[in-house]
Amino acid sequence: LIAETHKACDPSKAYLAALLRDIGKLAIESSLGRHALDNATQANADDTGFLGAEHAAIGVDHAEVGASLAEQWGLPPELCNAIRYHHTPPAPGEDGASPLIDVVHAADTVALWSGLAIGDDGLCYRLAEHVEDSLGITRKEVEREIAETWFRVREIEKLIGLDTQQGAA
Repeated sequence: LIAETHKACDPSKAYLAALLRDIGKLAIESSLGRHALDNATQANADDTGFLGAEHAAIGVDHAEVGASLAEQWGLPPELCNAIRYHHTPPAPGEDGASPLIDVVHAADTVALWSGLAIGDDGLCYRLAEHVEDSLGITRKEVEREIAETWFRVREIEKLIGLDTQQGAA
């Protein structure tokens, strides 16, 4: 949606990169167990944030693990970098900066702010100011994108027969 709305990059590449952005979380969980990072996250609830807690616990964060996997799978460098930098997008002019990374970072942040896929990292992330500027995203647009995200989630739930209202009761 962000790639389409802001005409920043190929929406199909953005979709794939956003889909794979947290693959490192799955890899860490499958290798070290579901609760491998629970204690580290609680113990590092200071200003280091979730990525800092991951580094403290295992010496690497999920974005680095995911990018490494993507490289091993032979995915294009552009996708690997979008996975690697989805929480820490390089500013324009910095090595590796790209509109795809900006879009994936913005989409990840909007998904977190929407309450989707929140793990231990919760609402710890902010939209990088330079991404806000480069995409021209305003607060009103982010709110619209959050609403659109939930509208699309509801459509998918209906398609697969999930009744979330019944589950909430």
